[in-house]
Amino acid sequence: MTLELNRIYQGDCLDLMREMEDKSVDLVLTDPPYRISGLPPGDSDIMSLGKYNSSTFTDITDGYPINDTLNEFKRILKKVNIFVFCSNLQIPEIMGWGFNNKYFTTLLVWNKTNSVPFANGVWRQDAEFIIHIRESGAYFQGDAEIKRKVTRLSANPSEFGHPSEKPTRLIEKFLMIGSKADDLILDPFLGSGTTAVACKKLGRNFIGIEREPAYIAIAEKRLEKVNNHKITDFFGV
Repeated sequence: MTLELNRIYQGDCLDLMREMEDKSVDLVLTDPPYRISGLPPGDSDIMSLGKYNSSTFTDITDGYPINDTLNEFKRILKKVNIFVFCSNLQIPEIMGWGFNNKYFTTLLVWNKTNSVPFANGVWRQDAEFIIHIRESGAYFQGDAEIKRKVTRLSANPSEFGHPSEKPTRLIEKFLMIGSKADDLILDPFLGSGTTAVACKKLGRNFIGIEREPAYIAIAEKRLEKVNNHKITDFFGV
């Protein structure tokens, strides 16, 4: 099975990725389910007051099979080049996979400049983590400004109904560093479609996979409204 470019597919990402050809993708950029379920309220690194410990968010707080997923990324990427969001609990396994495969493995931080000023017995929830794993020779461009390990951007309320939406501007930054025009980007945990939207804006091809039909409908509506554009200055990084 060959997945068509610039389409969103509904289903389990491991099942669909196993149908993809070896060395067919230029970059994986994705925000998988975090593993935070079962932690005491306030112990999560991404939200305060235990919001995500409720049963409402079980599907995005139980994590995913990290090793199996990363191995599929390795198979389908031309050169391993992965940006993956994660929780505190997932950092050791993801970074360990990168180190064990002898790839460049770097922890990045999104500093949320407008986080709630709450720190009663816990750390302030003003950071989320992204791990970049790349093979020697993978596309990796940009000056010292865009390659800051800490990106300072505000976290806005959900615009499209997904509880863990990331700013489009943050995704655009990683696309600019890890890919060039016409490259193929895979997001196997597409959610409400931010990676696909950023790809369309920046002239990249994409394949999106999402298991929830409601989010696919949102993503497709967002894509209908997008026009291509170029970013010449990524301010605030």
